[in-house]
Amino acid sequence: MKTLRNHVSLLTALLALVAMIAMGAPAALAQDATPTASAEPAHPAHIHNGSCTALADVVYPLSDIVTYNLTNSFSFGPAATPDASEMATPMPSAATSETQPVLFSYTHIDANVGELLTGAFAINVHESAENIQNYIACGSIPACNAAACSSVTGVVVDLAPLNSSGYFGAARIDADPNGGSNVSVFLFHPSMTASS
Repeated sequence: MKTLRNHVSLLTALLALVAMIAMGAPAALAQDATPTASAEPAHPAHIHNGSCTALADVVYPLSDIVTYNLTNSFSFGPAATPDASEMATPMPSAATSETQPVLFSYTHIDANVGELLTGAFAINVHESAENIQNYIACGSIPACNAAACSSVTGVVVDLAPLNSSGYFGAARIDADPNGGSNVSVFLFHPSMTASS
């Protein structure tokens, strides 16, 4: 249960990061995350026609999902070095950091958000380029049937594990002010643990 809560907290923080990227702050990812080539193979991802139960052709290829290391640091200590006459022992200080591996992908596509909200599309993730036929996570993009659907500017799609992979996550599709949409995909696995 604690692991699930940790993943949910991390997912919430990462969706906030996606919001910053969507609002025109792509440098935030570079400051807070470092890509790690050797962590695990890249996972190809696509938007397909159909649903997760009946995937059809690839409509929009997405950037491969790769491992990033997010590092959170915290430190505290004296604001200034104390004068020896005032204090013989320096004030204590402490620092800690935690690195969390995160699987992430960011892609701009030419489709507008409203075009994807027909109930006829799904986001599918593959194990690797070498094992492309093995699907590890998928989420059907929901349909919007209300009158205001044309003004929807973003949607979150839950990604559920496939083929007992254990991978799960979420995708965020946001309208790009310059046209098209930005698709951010976050993928997690229970074996991905933080290190200090």
